[in-house]
Amino acid sequence: MGHYPAWCADAVNGYVDWLARSFHRESTVQNYRYGVWSLCDYLLACGINGFGDITPQMLREYIAQDHHATLKGRSTRITIVNQFLWYVETGILGEEKKLYTVLTAGTAKSVTVPVVLTDDEVKRIYTYRAGCRTGIELRNAAMLMLGLRLGFRASDVVNLKIEDIDWKQRRISIIQEKTKHPLVLPLSIDAGNSLYSYLSSSRPKAENNHVFIRHKAPFGRLTIKSCENAFKAALPEMADRPGVSFHTLRRTFATGILRNNAGMDAVMDALGHHDNSTAVKYLSFDDERMMECPLSLSGIAVEGGAL
Repeated sequence: MGHYPAWCADAVNGYVDWLARSFHRESTVQNYRYGVWSLCDYLLACGINGFGDITPQMLREYIAQDHHATLKGRSTRITIVNQFLWYVETGILGEEKKLYTVLTAGTAKSVTVPVVLTDDEVKRIYTYRAGCRTGIELRNAAMLMLGLRLGFRASDVVNLKIEDIDWKQRRISIIQEKTKHPLVLPLSIDAGNSLYSYLSSSRPKAENNHVFIRHKAPFGRLTIKSCENAFKAALPEMADRPGVSFHTLRRTFATGILRNNAGMDAVMDALGHHDNSTAVKYLSFDDERMMECPLSLSGIAVEGGAL
């Protein structure tokens, strides 16, 4: 720990000794030690010269970038930080700014539960598609079909090239933007029709080889925001719903494969995944078969009669 300034190292070492004297288990002491050094690394990166320079905003930003994914993990980190700040303020600084009250369990970031579209919402996308007339609307429809029927990410939609589409073989071949892995998918009839309608009647004549381009000069490629705008155009009331975005189409696509009893391997192939660590989360959206998972309670006696 030689690279830490004395004001930091002395405080941490004193705190760790205090923990050990308080009969904490060694594993607990080690965990707390790691958490405190992590805080010190962040504070030093902020350029402070002592604990008296800490501000509430620094603490909030530190927790906001914490790597713990679970509420329990982040809450534990908050507990460690608060206890250390209390130790510093009462035992070293001799003054209480009460920084140890800034962070609460509510500071931990919330996790939004992902959703898939209902059958009615899918039908409404097709209704929107059927009513498209303008160039932007036809472009929106083609984007939506790539997400809903092929499971494309927004990044892959906007990066799609004209040469990626094999009309004779009815397939699309891309290098996925996120993973850089190749992906070849059959071109569904509805997705193919939407692409053809857009390319043949609405796409501006331009040198750009991206399928989806701006409809005003200089006709550059689009950003993923265009995919989000297309989604909002078809389902405007879902625009501000937590966990809902263009990516919801990809989740709906994957869930549809599972609900058709195709299996996890088919989902992995269609999404371009090389392992099931990501694809397995889609199992929870297969409501019908998830209901078959609970074990029967028949044969389990309850002492004293029924509850």
